[in-house]
Amino acid sequence: YIEAGGGPPVGLFSRLKYTREIVDVQPGSVIAIYTDGVSEAENDRSEQFGLERLSAVAGEARSLSAGGVHDAIRSALAEFVGPTPASDDSTMIVLKF
Repeated sequence: YIEAGGGPPVGLFSRLKYTREIVDVQPGSVIAIYTDGVSEAENDRSEQFGLERLSAVAGEARSLSAGGVHDAIRSALAEFVGPTPASDDSTMIVLKF
């Protein structure tokens, strides 16, 4: 679990254990934080968008601004799912350093 300032566990699943890691982020690095509604979005053949496709799109767009990376991922996702109705909500935050 994650403790906020020594207070009670944060999050929906209080029994889950989370680890903390500190990493150096280099200039130009892109971090995409997203919910499973992005990576698990399905097309009309029940194929998921997936982490590999998400990583590839983000990598190809890494020279763009954070907003540009976000737009590239959302565009690729929309093209992938086509007219298939979403079965889950999706949220994404893109950070660029």
